[in-house]
Amino acid sequence: MQIRKKCRWVSCFILPHSFPQSVFDFHAVSGFSVKGPAEPIMVLLGADATLPCQLSPEQSAAHMHIRWYRTQLSPAVFVYQNGQEQGGEQMLEYRGRTELVRNSINKGGVALLIQHVRASDHGQYRCHFKDGQSSQEAIVELHVIEVY
Repeated sequence: MQIRKKCRWVSCFILPHSFPQSVFDFHAVSGFSVKGPAEPIMVLLGADATLPCQLSPEQSAAHMHIRWYRTQLSPAVFVYQNGQEQGGEQMLEYRGRTELVRNSINKGGVALLIQHVRASDHGQYRCHFKDGQSSQEAIVELHVIEVY
């Protein structure tokens, strides 16, 4: 069996020659990763939901392009670029109901605030960070609870 060595920045590992390279690509090659909560965010219908994301290692995200989306990058739930909200790509159903909580943006922490949560808000959200050519994302699950 042939063995080849593959190294990129902080990741270094040995691959059997027969394995496809893409199976072993790690997020560490970009210089950062994105973490979301391990458990779903639970919120009552009509209440406000806060969906957190954190860069690892801790670093400022103030200069980064941050995009929250559902299934496709565009249109988005929320877009932050050049230090401000970019409303042009925002999905109509989120206009006027979302904002980026940036209290910890200098430490890599942001959160999407969704106000007056609707039943249609239930499901997966992706927080996508882009810095130059490097980008990473995490999935945050929102469970909307309806009380009868």
